[in-house]
Amino acid sequence: MRLAVLRDCEVHNVRCALVTHGKGEGRLQPAKLKSCVNHWLRQFNSVLAFHTAQRRDGGMGATYVLLKKSETEKLKTAEKTIEKVKQRMSYCNGTLKKLIFVLILAYGAVNFSQAGVLGGRNIDDKLIKFDVFLGSKKVGFHTFYFEKVGKELHVKSEANMSFRVFLFKNIKYLHEANEVWQDNCLLKFSSKTIKGDSELSVEGKNFGDKFIVSNLSGENQFSGCIRSFCLLGTRIIGS
Repeated sequence: MRLAVLRDCEVHNVRCALVTHGKGEGRLQPAKLKSCVNHWLRQFNSVLAFHTAQRRDGGMGATYVLLKKSETEKLKTAEKTIEKVKQRMSYCNGTLKKLIFVLILAYGAVNFSQAGVLGGRNIDDKLIKFDVFLGSKKVGFHTFYFEKVGKELHVKSEANMSFRVFLFKNIKYLHEANEVWQDNCLLKFSSKTIKGDSELSVEGKNFGDKFIVSNLSGENQFSGCIRSFCLLGTRIIGS
């Protein structure tokens, strides 16, 4: 009978039970049931603790029993925790992508337009380096190297950032890209991005009337003059 009580508590997810065994008042022989309950409860692993009840709940005639969480409830808790972690990870990844997009767009488009990198003017600086900040804390750098080769402009960019998102996870971001431009249009490029444990490589090349971009997922074709979203001519940015 005592096993059935504990099983019922587990099935209905009851973590705290009140066992009423009485005081044995009015009996000629001393009460033994309380001592038996004390002895029985010690034999079950599912029992965390037990104690004599407060007066309003029966006093010496009742016992509080604190039970462990059932295996089913443990599994549910674990599933909820995993789901929360997934949601937080998804949120952190989304925040990282937005941060990187803003950094590249702001530092790339604005500063390149001011420096005249692809605006038809002579390039005076062969190296431009930006310190990247998250708030007031420096989290990395983004460097660009330029070289004129005949009519072509060769651009190499390197980014290295490391920071925490809401104190939850340390994000490590590495990026390297090589681009070849001519007449404000992209001729070819190759890039590699490492974010945490994941790595992505992308390549693209102009084949006359089409530009093909490829990675492990396959190929995509584009037509016309292709430009990356941050390396634009000053006339395009100005418009």
